[in-house]
Amino acid sequence: EDGALLVDPENMEEIYRAMKRMLEDKKLRRALIKRGKEIVKKYSWTKTGKGCLDVYGDLLKNWKKNS
Repeated sequence: EDGALLVDPENMEEIYRAMKRMLEDKKLRRALIKRGKEIVKKYSWTKTGKGCLDVYGDLLKNWKKNS
């Protein structure tokens, strides 16, 4: 999402510029931190576990139905 500066991981110059920008631009840094905190609220181990159980449950139902 938009909670980070994206760079080409193989482009050292681009990584350098992004890191320098984060260090020098307090407003950008604060905005990304705030957005990151909003994004992280969408994710939790509980939600992830429930999602996995739902998928496994659906797979099991379909397997039983087709067996």
